[in-house]
Amino acid sequence: MRRIARSAIVPCSADALYELVEDIQSYPSFVPWCAAAKVLERTPGHTVATLTLSLKGMRASLTTENRNTPGRAIEMRQLEGPFRRFEASWHFAPLGARGAKVAFALRYELASRLLARALEPAFDRMADSTVEAFTRRATARLPG
Repeated sequence: MRRIARSAIVPCSADALYELVEDIQSYPSFVPWCAAAKVLERTPGHTVATLTLSLKGMRASLTTENRNTPGRAIEMRQLEGPFRRFEASWHFAPLGARGAKVAFALRYELASRLLARALEPAFDRMADSTVEAFTRRATARLPG
């Protein structure tokens, strides 16, 4: 199973970062690879959502079940999608006056070798662009 991890220090609170990541419906407006996003179910501590990924001219839908710990973490697992296995997580750590650290980890195995050959090189860039997109969005929302 392939693993990718990225992190960043962001000048806003862990709670604000958590809220940005949990605002799934907004992803298409600022996450470069996200063509569509729909929340199917939301209850306290639990979200089911479908994202339409657009990578290298290919589109695929991924439905995940997310376990949420507000202000601290989001743990995701695939319910339906192009992966044999898929797990991802967001962790948010407060850093006092400096802001917060956001960490994104992705563990996956694509369902077919052909798909893996086509998409795996793009997944490292996707992880980078994901953390960068949320960092830019959080920074743009700062007052002043």
